[in-house]
Amino acid sequence: MSFADPQSTAPGASLKDLGVRLGEHLASNPVGAVQQRGLSPARERALVRRLLEQGVTLPAHFLALHGLEAAGATRVRQGVVACVVDARGVGWVDRLRAAPAREWTSRTGLPFDALELDEVLLAWLEAGAAVDDVLAGALPEALAFELEDELTTRIEGASMTVAAALAVVDATSGRCAPELAAALSLVQRAGPHGLEPVAGAAAKLAAFERECGRGSVCVVAAGWSDAQARRAAEERFDEVWEVRDLAALGRRLAERGLLAELAHVAPLDSAALDNVLGLMRRLQQGDWLVGRALRLAQRLRAVAARVGYADDVGAPRQREVERARFGPLRYCAALASVERDAAEHVARLAVCADATHEERAVAALDLAQAQALGYRFDAMLRGLRAVAERVEVDPQAFTARTRVRVWSLLGQALVKRAGHAAESLAAFERALAAAAPLGSAEARLARGFRAGALLAMGRLEA
Repeated sequence: MSFADPQSTAPGASLKDLGVRLGEHLASNPVGAVQQRGLSPARERALVRRLLEQGVTLPAHFLALHGLEAAGATRVRQGVVACVVDARGVGWVDRLRAAPAREWTSRTGLPFDALELDEVLLAWLEAGAAVDDVLAGALPEALAFELEDELTTRIEGASMTVAAALAVVDATSGRCAPELAAALSLVQRAGPHGLEPVAGAAAKLAAFERECGRGSVCVVAAGWSDAQARRAAEERFDEVWEVRDLAALGRRLAERGLLAELAHVAPLDSAALDNVLGLMRRLQQGDWLVGRALRLAQRLRAVAARVGYADDVGAPRQREVERARFGPLRYCAALASVERDAAEHVARLAVCADATHEERAVAALDLAQAQALGYRFDAMLRGLRAVAERVEVDPQAFTARTRVRVWSLLGQALVKRAGHAAESLAAFERALAAAAPLGSAEARLARGFRAGALLAMGRLEA
């Protein structure tokens, strides 16, 4: 993990620039900021006195070294601490704090995102369910947090992800668990579920001791070969948790009761659905993540059936949950499952009194796409003709994008059936007309479908 050296300045940097950097580190790493001055003991003690007069907070163990225990000593809860190492190999602490939020947020420059943190939290809960079955069936993706740290410089590397997830656990457990009162992670992810030692462990341990004093828990990788750093961790922390993978760490957390609040699922409100469905859309953008999207959709439906919905989630939004599996199933090419799922949704809407024409059309289009995957073009064509008739009768009951989708899919279905060339091209022309108000992207897509149809008919070849 790389980090800007607080003592270095770029060519031409002013003394003011250096002062700003040192000021930031007096707030987050005050002992390091003082010791980096390289002063004699007497001058350092005088500087400490002046900093206390300026209201700078200094840790009790550092003040004790200067015989100043009674003047400004502070004993604060450190929480989960990440440590980074600068270009000179000097370690700096970065305390992480999470708070519940409507959506995931963190400052620019932190080396993790919500996608990674959700994956780690879910792995812990799934492993923890073997210890405490209350953790089974959780939906951590429904939650979101604002993550804050104390540094402002861009940080790179993989060693902060586990610490950030631990900060979320600390927040959900009320920031009162003794295990996380002054915790340090010296592991980073290795592959989907493994853990390995971080680089620069000795410098990070030294930074933690310098700024935080004694720690509560230090998480290290199983088989850690750095014997000297291992001894230092054992001397400076109340406990050292040696874990091989995310599952092992999840079981440790579950044994201490630290995952119970994270696993608690309240009736799903609008913000929770925004988080889950938004994450599902992100997962479907990467082919290698579609399986994870499908599993999430299945857990979402199971949780919704178990706990229900909050008052701010209306029937249309609840039905959106019912069709959430369609996209991942289609991308996974689970042919039997995707058509069955889509057909069931069409049937539910058919007897739903408050379902709109738009909802029913979208469901029918999903079914048509599922039928196309199975080469069931006759069934696809019958359903699409019915939808197209409704669009012709009352086009304003449907969004422009749905109308484009209706005519484009109808044109594609007609291409597959001999003797329907003219009708197919007419459908594509109607798709282009519907796409015109939407902008160039929709029009390009419709033109692409039309060109594909012409190519399939042999009309673009000399």
